[in-house]
Amino acid sequence: MKQLTCMLLLVIAVAGASSIASAQPKPKMTDEQALIALDKQWTAAELRLNDEDRKTIDRIVADDYTDITPFGQIENKAQYMAALKHSEDTEVADEYVVRFFDGGKLAVMTHRGTVNGKPTYRSTHVWVKRGNNWQLIQAKEVQADELWGFCYCKERNKQNPNNERQGDAWTFLAVERRSKLILTWHLGRRNRQDTEIFIEKLNEATTGNFQLTTDGMAAYPKAVSISLGTRVDYSQLIKIYTGMTEGPTRYSPAKLQGTIIEPWIGNPNRDLICTSHVERTNLTVRMRMRRLTRLTNGFSRKWENLKAAIALFVFSFNFREIHRSIRCTPAMAAGVANTIWTWADLFAN
Repeated sequence: MKQLTCMLLLVIAVAGASSIASAQPKPKMTDEQALIALDKQWTAAELRLNDEDRKTIDRIVADDYTDITPFGQIENKAQYMAALKHSEDTEVADEYVVRFFDGGKLAVMTHRGTVNGKPTYRSTHVWVKRGNNWQLIQAKEVQADELWGFCYCKERNKQNPNNERQGDAWTFLAVERRSKLILTWHLGRRNRQDTEIFIEKLNEATTGNFQLTTDGMAAYPKAVSISLGTRVDYSQLIKIYTGMTEGPTRYSPAKLQGTIIEPWIGNPNRDLICTSHVERTNLTVRMRMRRLTRLTNGFSRKWENLKAAIALFVFSFNFREIHRSIRCTPAMAAGVANTIWTWADLFAN
């Protein structure tokens, strides 16, 4: 987990996306038209697969290309090329949506694939333009949040106020948006010291530049500045909710009134400032860990047991469970595993 790894890497010349059908000059294609044309050219070449098509695919696909198949296996370029076979299927890609960010240097493409007249799949590609070339990559977007729980008793019922292993227990999570990988986690109090420990763990789990979004906790900006410095584009997303209510609705979700974006470091892309994915992961944690499910008697009595339970959950989430949206485990999507792990794999390693 030392780096955020690209799932796919294709190097393409934008000029190669258009073909000359006649000697008559044609209007220059836009980047959106070029990307769509190139995607269709790649699909058509995979189906026909004659000698020229193999050369086309070899030109489009980079030497360090990796792909995750629908069955959860990771392929490099050699494996991908060897597995290609001629197909009599008819495949049509449509419903293209291409959005550009960062001054036109970043593009996110989604489209639908229809095979033999039946809608079969949807794809999401992230393209980055470097010089005159487009590269298809996995974006580096990290979201961090905290999940409340308690150990032994609730904070207000503590007999010894100085016992840091009783009362409020906050689980810090950092999630990579595209691969869904939980990069790091930390169990502690919601204070400056534990926030700095958590961000330092994130620093050790990553390399290179990426965009980071956290909630509005005051301890984050200084911690990010100390541990991650200028290698992140960092901003806070502050959500404003209605006040708590008493009576029958006291446990109902608060209503969101608005949000405030607070940039701190670098030049964060405003379109990518989001904490929704890590908040959805929080829900998964609560639903699958009895110790953190609200309004039950399943809470941990010992801090060490809660910490061990979280560690086992993170392993299972990253390495054992196929995520529905990416059709493989987060570890496979991030490139740190090439198969679905078992508990035996964990204990053997």
